[in-house]
Amino acid sequence: MKIVFFGTPAFSCGPLRALLCSPHTVAGVVTGPDKPQGRHLRLLPPPVKEAALQHGLPVFQCADVNSGASVEQIRRLCPDLFVVVSYGSILGRELLAVPRQGAINLHTSLLPELRGAAPIQRAIAQGKTETGSTIMYMTEKLDAGDIIMQEAAAIDPADTYGTLSDKLALQGAALLVRAVDMIQAGAVIRIPQDDSRATCARKFTKDELCIRWEMPAREICDLIRALNPRPCAHTFLGLRGGAAPVKLLKAACAGPEKRGRPGEVLDVSAKGIVVQAGDGTVLIERLQPPGKREMDAASFIHGYKVRNGDTCGSSHTA
Repeated sequence: MKIVFFGTPAFSCGPLRALLCSPHTVAGVVTGPDKPQGRHLRLLPPPVKEAALQHGLPVFQCADVNSGASVEQIRRLCPDLFVVVSYGSILGRELLAVPRQGAINLHTSLLPELRGAAPIQRAIAQGKTETGSTIMYMTEKLDAGDIIMQEAAAIDPADTYGTLSDKLALQGAALLVRAVDMIQAGAVIRIPQDDSRATCARKFTKDELCIRWEMPAREICDLIRALNPRPCAHTFLGLRGGAAPVKLLKAACAGPEKRGRPGEVLDVSAKGIVVQAGDGTVLIERLQPPGKREMDAASFIHGYKVRNGDTCGSSHTA
């Protein structure tokens, strides 16, 4: 099977390598343009580009993958199948018609649940204990194509966006190879999705990244896990001399009690910073101040002189 692979972030690299180790042929890799990153805005390639070049694959970087020039360039590869993994752009009708066996996508949820751009993060933020991987045929409607296969995966209480992504990348890579084998053998039984059961997993907005301490403690802890290692939840910690936006990387529910106002620092110790939530309390264990590396709460407390009665809030006026 002659494949054109579409992908961009590090998550896509494992599935790409799995296909390269299979009997199938990857004729080319389509990814996004190099982008400025980091404090010095150095122009860096997408991780999939680096992986593709390491294996000597042709790389096509498209600012607009649906432009006539891009479609024609990809058509010249004469692909049997497109495989799409976290590419980041929607493929239009003309492009989807290019491969004779269609286009398939690895989606990191048990569709039709959590259609959209952030299924892993939303699953954790919603407190789910199970998610999974789905291989589906692509259509013009987002994440709504017929299912080829699915496999469930447990969400552990300590899982973050980073750790769960790693697990699903391994799971999805194996499923992808099996799905391509089935397509080549003509053994696929297409399973239509039940649109009435569909839920949405949209990207997180900037407002959602800022902790609202009126939320239940469990929801706050799940949100912190869901946004670690990126883009990170944060709060404005009201220190003397001004408030500082601090990224929150690890937290746990500390107890059911109600001892203060939402956002109030109730206790400071080597274990961490206990903050009042809407119901119960949250123990903040790891943080990252602006312009600094991440650190444990004990180091933060020592350096920033956090005290009982300080306030965490949703703005610099906290």
